[in-house]
Amino acid sequence: EGDSANIYYKVVDQKDWQYSVINVKGNNDKFVSYTVNDLNPALGYTFGFQQKFGCGSGEIVTAVVVDGPETNVFGLSYYQW
Repeated sequence: EGDSANIYYKVVDQKDWQYSVINVKGNNDKFVSYTVNDLNPALGYTFGFQQKFGCGSGEIVTAVVVDGPETNVFGLSYYQW
């Protein structure tokens, strides 16, 4: 329902968000797509997504991805509210 999103990510178990991409605009269907590059395949990452509408924002929903060093594709391990 928003018109953009904020994306946050960090290495698993880090206290604070280490990286962010703000105001990622959606397409006509309000679908947001963004490619995160240069991740270390030996680490797990926590991603947070925050819907925005105008200057207001919603709750951050986090998804934790844990994947070993054997692959470069990060499958979703679990969601956390």
